[in-house]
Amino acid sequence: MPVGMAYYRGAHPWQSVKTLGNLWTRYAFKSAGLKGLWLGAGFNYVGPKALDTRNVELFAPAYTLWNASFGYDWKWQKTKFKAQLSLQNITDTDYQPT
Repeated sequence: MPVGMAYYRGAHPWQSVKTLGNLWTRYAFKSAGLKGLWLGAGFNYVGPKALDTRNVELFAPAYTLWNASFGYDWKWQKTKFKAQLSLQNITDTDYQPT
């Protein structure tokens, strides 16, 4: 390893995270009275973010964003339609997007 590069060993790039996670699921109702109606929910997890590679202790905190949506799908004269309402960051978490 070149001289001076040992300082950066094990550090991850500036403004980056080591851990990211995302999960989304959707449930569509099949019964005759509710056919076309669906519900969805999920989350995005962002781990601690390195703010400066020169200071290995300087990190922005981790956060989790919870999201949901619901909608209705239908067909009219061979054309498919969708109405959807999405809710982003339901818990009103403070975060700094990248």
